[in-house]
Amino acid sequence: MYQISHHGAVHGVDGSLHELTWRLEKQEIHRFWIDCGGWVRKSASGSENEPNVPQPLPEAIFVTHAHFDHIGRVPQALVAGFKGQIYASKATCELIPALIEENLRLEWTRNRRLITKVLKLVETLLRPVSQKQWFRPIDDFPELRVRFHPAGHILGSSWIEFEGPCIRKSNGKYLPTAQENVVFSGDLGRSQTALLPAPSGPVKADLLVLESTYGGKSHPSPGQRKKELLKTLVHALENEGSILVPAFSLGRAQEMLAELDQLKRSDRRLKDLEIILDSPIALKLTELHRKLQYAWSEEARKRWQSGARPLDPENFTPIESHQDHLRTVRYLAQTGRPALVLASSGMCEGGRIVNYLEKMLPDPRHDLVFLGYQAKGTLGAAIQNASKKKSVRSRRVIINKKNIEIRAQVTTISGYSAHADHQGLIKFTEKLQNLPREIRLVHGDQRAKNALRRSLKDKGFRAFCPK
Repeated sequence: MYQISHHGAVHGVDGSLHELTWRLEKQEIHRFWIDCGGWVRKSASGSENEPNVPQPLPEAIFVTHAHFDHIGRVPQALVAGFKGQIYASKATCELIPALIEENLRLEWTRNRRLITKVLKLVETLLRPVSQKQWFRPIDDFPELRVRFHPAGHILGSSWIEFEGPCIRKSNGKYLPTAQENVVFSGDLGRSQTALLPAPSGPVKADLLVLESTYGGKSHPSPGQRKKELLKTLVHALENEGSILVPAFSLGRAQEMLAELDQLKRSDRRLKDLEIILDSPIALKLTELHRKLQYAWSEEARKRWQSGARPLDPENFTPIESHQDHLRTVRYLAQTGRPALVLASSGMCEGGRIVNYLEKMLPDPRHDLVFLGYQAKGTLGAAIQNASKKKSVRSRRVIINKKNIEIRAQVTTISGYSAHADHQGLIKFTEKLQNLPREIRLVHGDQRAKNALRRSLKDKGFRAFCPK
């Protein structure tokens, strides 16, 4: 018999950590974690007294993908004594060390020796697995099989399927019954992206833990989102201003580079538009994306082979050093030179994008483009809300302890989100050949979860939102 408990991503989109406990006969217990995520915002954990990692520790951790909100607590787990294996797709195992290194450097320590020690330990525990292939992770639990499947969210992202015996107690004895499947969706992506394969869906799930980030919302079609982005780019060119795009270093930045390459090839008005990627970690991850082409979609690989430059568009300028970053901010703020700047973080919670916002939001020549969800409580959400106010005095936000007026044009293009929309989440369940006993909705706000729950119930599923 098995049970699931949740230690994050229940009341929002941060801190994904789901615990799967499998109880066998003679009270034998096997405990696993699916993801080990951190919080983008310190206040998002709900309580300052919440432990860094739950106890007891698991035998193994299964990682759906390398975003911080799914791997951010791995260092804390190591400090707490975790010595098991960390299973993830091959591409995810390549990405995890770079993301953990960046977080350690920004949030914990600049001590290079200590960072190197943690990274070496992480790398010794990582176990890369092939997607779509069953494997048996626990030697003394050979009845358990696990399989990773493409999720289409970021490079290497997966949803994970567990298959093991269901133990029932009968006449004081524990008896194995039929095999049961437990599925964790992780974060699901969209179809028709510039780089990634489309997500697949499970054929069987006795229990499904399903993300709900965009429950109740629809993304525009790829054609519509390109039109909206092109309109914004042309507006900035005519206004002699720059376009600021807060982008997650992993996933969003690379997808945008690929999309911009396509737009620049199809519209000569954009020929001289400079594309600036101002993020050392995003540049490092972009180089890894070039290396990991086996994880791209077949269409993206064909475009690359035919001469397209999906990760190196024309007039591309990488910014690495902090000095070059500050010079670029000053130059664009003073001159209004048409350029598109991709900088982290995606929700404007720290990172180099904040310096651009401070200097350029008050200037109506410039555009700020959000490419997806801005979580409640982040600077990105505050800017979105303030920009909609009718009163000029109300269109203000606090940045670097300064009261900044918003006069730049603020646009949100949700079609570039790395998450599946409402219909995409429903589609994930369409191949199921059985009716799951339950579908648990996580990784979304209450409104999103309620909207998705209603639609799933209309299709005959028993869906609910964990407390």
